[in-house]
Amino acid sequence: MNDELSGFEPPKEKTLREMLDVGISYMFEMLRSWKLLLIFMTLGAAGYWAYYYLSPPDFTAKLTFMVDDDDEGVNPLSSVLGLIGAGGGGGGSSPDKILELAKSRNIVSDALFERTKVGDKVDFFANHIIRIMKYHKVWEDKSPDIKDFYFTTANVDSFDRKENRALLYTYAQIIGNVEEGVKGYLETKFSETSGIMTLSMKTENEELSISFLRTLFDRLETFYKTKSVEKQYATYKLVTAKRDSIKRVLDGKEYSAATFQDQSFGLLYAAPMVKGKLLQRDIRTFELLYAEAVKNSEVADFSLKSKMPYVQPIDLPIGPIKPSRPTVPKALVIGAILGAILGTIVVLIRRILKNAYAMPVA
Repeated sequence: MNDELSGFEPPKEKTLREMLDVGISYMFEMLRSWKLLLIFMTLGAAGYWAYYYLSPPDFTAKLTFMVDDDDEGVNPLSSVLGLIGAGGGGGGSSPDKILELAKSRNIVSDALFERTKVGDKVDFFANHIIRIMKYHKVWEDKSPDIKDFYFTTANVDSFDRKENRALLYTYAQIIGNVEEGVKGYLETKFSETSGIMTLSMKTENEELSISFLRTLFDRLETFYKTKSVEKQYATYKLVTAKRDSIKRVLDGKEYSAATFQDQSFGLLYAAPMVKGKLLQRDIRTFELLYAEAVKNSEVADFSLKSKMPYVQPIDLPIGPIKPSRPTVPKALVIGAILGAILGTIVVLIRRILKNAYAMPVA
């Protein structure tokens, strides 16, 4: 075995000097090929500029708002609210919670299936996004079964797997998907110094960006207000229902008393008058109950209104929106850098081939 291997020389390790010589030779090769690198840089700059200026521009709509649902301080009716179960709840607004809600599938889907006019076509926002953002080209390769798909109903709960797949794709494109490298059309931001929250929506259509962002904000505002006072609203409905029930009974008693007086007018017997006295007693009792029920309903109404958060829009998006494109110098610089990188790779590959096959470089 040793004799058989004796004819093979072990590979020699390159010294530091040899590696430096190789690096220097590559550097000189790049210097000698400066014309080729210049051509690649020029082509890269021109190509990058042409790509971005021939591609559809993006339009970014922005909306700013504040939320005020401060629960600090002592409520003078807190003891009464506690007695009827209308107190508590709240705890102050959380910017993270509100902005997270803005990106929730529940809120986004609610906005997606609002019908609106974009251009000269009235359709769901979801279908406008599919059409304008050219989803069919992507689906033609990735999901051929939905390559020509459009939504025909807004009843999300009844969607089949095909409709759910289209919805999930659209939703992911709107909010972004870090795992798949999708940035997303919708961005949220909160300023701790000012307390102002910002929603921004970027699409290839100005009218779509503005309209969808306004609709999304309306759905977010409605959902947040409703959920923030859900307990107080339930209490208010319970108390008002009790008040109305007592009023119906009281009205019935008063009508019965009036009817009895008409029927017993002029009677001198004491026995028939007992019924009238009982009716009057019931009326006085229910009048007290009704007065208490009215007070409780007013307190519950006060609690509902005092707990209702105030979502205050500051700047709503309007047109015209300046299309977002890279400036000419920026586009040229980025293109030149990309061209230089590509040209360097070509020069190095050519040098490697020359060393490996001893082929003269043209």
